[in-house]
Amino acid sequence: MTTFTPFTQTRKALIVDLKAMLTDPENLRIPRNQYGNKLPRLFFKDYAVYAVLRGADWKKTSHLEDGANAREILEGLQRSLKAALTKQEVKVPHDWARYVKDASVLVEVEQLVAAALAS
Repeated sequence: MTTFTPFTQTRKALIVDLKAMLTDPENLRIPRNQYGNKLPRLFFKDYAVYAVLRGADWKKTSHLEDGANAREILEGLQRSLKAALTKQEVKVPHDWARYVKDASVLVEVEQLVAAALAS
């Protein structure tokens, strides 16, 4: 069973920004680079973070039965958040730069990820 975490204005703003990134037609179209390779602009990690922010079941973003690859991604993101929060000068970690623009919301995001992984 998942625990309910209230939707703050910060969380709502993060959800809106991430949804805009996921539904942007430019990000859905995969261009070819100079060598003919297609480099995606959206990644599985983006969808897992979106599910956590919305409070949805993040295990359903995974194609594996137990959601192992989604758990792996979220645990890696949680490690980078914890490492950033232990420093004296808190900066947004590289892994979170796509989703979080301001370091002041990192504590709330870390609590959301911890609550999601606990369920």
